[in-house]
Amino acid sequence: MHSGSFGDVAEKLRRCTVQVVSGSRRELGSGSGVICAPGDTIVTNAHVAREPAVRIELWDGRSFPADVASRDVRADLAKLKVSVTGSSASSLMIRSTGGSGSGGSAA
Repeated sequence: MHSGSFGDVAEKLRRCTVQVVSGSRRELGSGSGVICAPGDTIVTNAHVAREPAVRIELWDGRSFPADVASRDVRADLAKLKVSVTGSSASSLMIRSTGGSGSGGSAA
């Protein structure tokens, strides 16, 4: 089944991918992550999320604090919880998927 052009798929992927910034000003580390439903959860690599708290930057320039909810060093995976409230929480998922996310909305 054809679900859209390559450009449509690329745009959806761009909008659900985030920049993860971790560390102090002296030793700033960064990597990427992916927004997961319901919109306040990010999956990234454990080696990126070494600190208890990080910042995520969205494709549109918005930035939010996030807490490292869990880390699995052996699998090199980390789960981040984004600290957003109100309309910002809803728009994190809606704006990241262009309004057509299958993960529902963040409440």
